[in-house]
Amino acid sequence: MFIIAVVMIAALGCAGNKKAAGIKGWTVEGFTGVVDYANIYQLMIEELKSNNENINGYYAIFDIDSNGIPELLIKIAHNEHNVFFSDIYTIKDGSPVLLFEPPYSRYGSSIILRNGLIDATAGDYAIYKIDDDGFGVTRIAKSEPYDYPNEASLAEAKWRYYVNNSVVEYDIYVQYLKEQGYNVGDENIEADIEWIEF
Repeated sequence: MFIIAVVMIAALGCAGNKKAAGIKGWTVEGFTGVVDYANIYQLMIEELKSNNENINGYYAIFDIDSNGIPELLIKIAHNEHNVFFSDIYTIKDGSPVLLFEPPYSRYGSSIILRNGLIDATAGDYAIYKIDDDGFGVTRIAKSEPYDYPNEASLAEAKWRYYVNNSVVEYDIYVQYLKEQGYNVGDENIEADIEWIEF
């Protein structure tokens, strides 16, 4: 996260007088004029690579919530077997800002679903959604194991279920997520994202 923040500051310093190449198709005309999302994000990626020669990972520009404002997604590869979704950025007032740091664990990384939800059940057993204004992320549901001897015995755990931070019965939890387009215990379709290696 610190590395990315430094990159962001450096990119902002040169965004006004440097044109980046490599990503096309994300120039959007809005209320404040034309915003060149591809160029702003590409500058961040170039700075990230130049300031961290040994960094390995992937990035993508993808409109998660289909609101017309694409987000920058970053995955960091700790090694060939451990690639974790680490940061999501958006653009606010013409500048990149950190939107969300998707949770991950040794069980896996968060994923973006085709319906715009962020599935972090492998990270912290939660489902997230980008706020309507596009500048925040809210945890809409979470399951939480309790009353079990250790992490290796999760199959024996009891579970609590939350909807918008309120404890609910399992059936209500399942129904709420179904209304949001998420199928508990069934396959959810991952978004078709084109990842580009650093």
